Amino acid sequence: MKSTYVGEYTAEEISEMLIESLGAEEVKRVVQDIEIINRRGGNTVTYFMHILEGLKAA
Repeated sequence: MKSTYVGEYTAEEISEMLIESLGAEEVKRVVQDIEIINRRGGNTVTYFMHILEGLKAA
């Protein structure tokens, strides 16, 4: 994961930002949502990008 980048951030940095912003319990819920969306063949990238946009706007 450390070598995965989204823009200028590593996946690890994004994970840390999410936990700091949302808290560990909410991040667990987001991960569960992503797993459900993935199982149903949905677009998890769009879902995750919406979360990041919301955090950026907040």
